Amino acid sequence: MEDITGISFGRTLKVFAYEISRLISESPWVFLVVPAIGILVALFILGRSIYGKRKLSLDNNVFILFCVAVLIALFISLISQFAGSFQHNKILIAIAYLIFTSAPSIFCLHIWTQVSYKKISISTLILYFVVPALVSGIFIYGLIYNYHDTDITQFFVVKHLDFMWATYLVYLICIIIKGYRLCLNVFYQMPRHMQDSTKLLITALSVTVVCIGIIVFARTSGCLLLYLAVLVFIMIQSYRAFFRASAANVIATSRQFVYSNLGTQIIILSRKGRILEWNDPKDDFLIRIVQPKYLQSYEEYRNKLIEFGSGTVSKHDSNAISLMIDGRERAIQIHREPMQHAGKSFGELIEITEITNIYDVLHQMEEISHIDQLTGLLNRNAYINYARDIMKSENMPLLIMIGDVNNLKVVNDLRGHLLGDRLLHDIAEVLKKCVPERAFLARIGGDEYAILMPNANDEIAESMAKRIEEECALIYDNEYGYVSMSLGWAIATSTTDDYNEVFAEADSWMYKRKKLYKEQTHASKQLRGMLPGSDPNRLV
Repeated sequence: MEDITGISFGRTLKVFAYEISRLISESPWVFLVVPAIGILVALFILGRSIYGKRKLSLDNNVFILFCVAVLIALFISLISQFAGSFQHNKILIAIAYLIFTSAPSIFCLHIWTQVSYKKISISTLILYFVVPALVSGIFIYGLIYNYHDTDITQFFVVKHLDFMWATYLVYLICIIIKGYRLCLNVFYQMPRHMQDSTKLLITALSVTVVCIGIIVFARTSGCLLLYLAVLVFIMIQSYRAFFRASAANVIATSRQFVYSNLGTQIIILSRKGRILEWNDPKDDFLIRIVQPKYLQSYEEYRNKLIEFGSGTVSKHDSNAISLMIDGRERAIQIHREPMQHAGKSFGELIEITEITNIYDVLHQMEEISHIDQLTGLLNRNAYINYARDIMKSENMPLLIMIGDVNNLKVVNDLRGHLLGDRLLHDIAEVLKKCVPERAFLARIGGDEYAILMPNANDEIAESMAKRIEEECALIYDNEYGYVSMSLGWAIATSTTDDYNEVFAEADSWMYKRKKLYKEQTHASKQLRGMLPGSDPNRLV
């Protein structure tokens, strides 16, 4: 890029850096003052980190390592200025070069420990120091065979951008980008009063970028002093950032940290219903179910979730799903909430919560509300719910059978309701034995029972009725005698039939048979022989 004077930007920067370097070179005392100040600052920071009141700093080992590295670099630089003989000490030069190449990694890892709650693994540490080790190895090899200048003030000077420096610059750019990402990732997740620490780290990164640019363009002996000065600046900024807002404070406000400590699965959807982001919930059960995939549609994820646990959707709520996990029924609730701001839609937030305990309570309440406590059969509430959905083509022809217990009123009046309850219980046991499992059986009234059987016909109905009568005939009680019930049925042949009309037909046939039963038993006269121990004079 050319400016208005025709001088390139790169040449202008190089001339500027050269003049600064020449000015510094004419003042040798600067080479003593900067390292000396740096050593004092590093010692103060280390002392404060290790023995200070803020013991949280002891957890930040990378920060302490960073301070030690700077301290060593400054100490070597200071000694080299007092004794010219140290300029040719290859061991000191190698150590200084190692610190120089590794410092960016140490600084980036320091930022990592500041803004992330995730532990740094051994493999990550090795990866961060592969390039510095490679570049340092090549440099040290050159020192051994006298390929490089042994003047410690000159080891930053690069005569040409060879492979070693090109590799290191690419690595340096990656480290800087990673540092910025770590800072910015939490910067916008933190409250305003907590952002100062991250601003300090970003400032230190930016100064590092400028310093690297000057070193690359200038390549003069003054770069050593510039680098050392920047090290001191970065160290001070890092120290301030760490004690301004410790890692514990930063982590506590991190969205990712908060999400991972939730007991629910959070999924963010785009406006098109695609999955953009999700968390790893604290609940082990939610982690073990199907995990989302980036840009996967929500409907696809929901279907796979149901398939995973052979799930069934609740009849009460389409967003409640029951899954079979490890032989146990577990229930989840899916809540969808649109994300809007200033009247604009930005997608949806999905929250998946385990509601197994709530589901168990719901089952218990359903049992209480749908189970007849006397007989153990389903009650009228369950019958009404079942009948609402029974008229479907796959259930045709549908058998509706109604049964009524004979003589219950007489037993209640003569022997009391406790004996009548025992009669109802015995009848229920007969029905449980005679009604097939695929049929629906319920007590829908005081002495009235209903049987609904899909895919049935008259032959099945007659066979079932005959078996019920035979089982009743086998029961005799010393208190109320024999048991019996009147049965009537009708069959719906298609979904066009009206359920109430078919039910009314079955009920009508049942009452006709009940009337016939009374006529055959001659009403109260015959009943005298059916109630053992009864007083005939009390029967009318």
